[in-house]
Amino acid sequence: MRRSLKTAVQILDEDGTPTMPFATLLVSYLQNRDRSKAFRLGEWLSTVSERELASLLTLAERQVSQPTTDPDLLGVYFFALAAERGQRTVSLKMDEVEQHAVKMLALFSVEDLRRRGQVELAEILSVEYFDQCAILLTELGLQEAKIAQ
Repeated sequence: MRRSLKTAVQILDEDGTPTMPFATLLVSYLQNRDRSKAFRLGEWLSTVSERELASLLTLAERQVSQPTTDPDLLGVYFFALAAERGQRTVSLKMDEVEQHAVKMLALFSVEDLRRRGQVELAEILSVEYFDQCAILLTELGLQEAKIAQ
């Protein structure tokens, strides 16, 4: 009988205060997942609670509207990108770092719409391949779009 060992990760500030709660959640998820399949961020996003997704959306919206960089959102971006690439480290150009919040906001928004039944995804959402993800509008999504007009 094989046993599964779950690992808990916590990212702490210098004084031991927990920080970067979403990056911590992602790292814990990555350490405890089946590594025989390629990782995509949407896999993890589908496991976060409604409250956590709402907080992620707020965090990304705030960062898009403000010129500062939130280390938690940046951490989620870097850890997800490294995991999707199967690498321990990630090198990015400055413009990619500057645009990470916009990409994360788009990813979180699509996941929110998926949960509401307004879109369907042809594949799992990906940080690396987001621009190639097929996002299909459902009948409910079409009705919501007509109402919004």
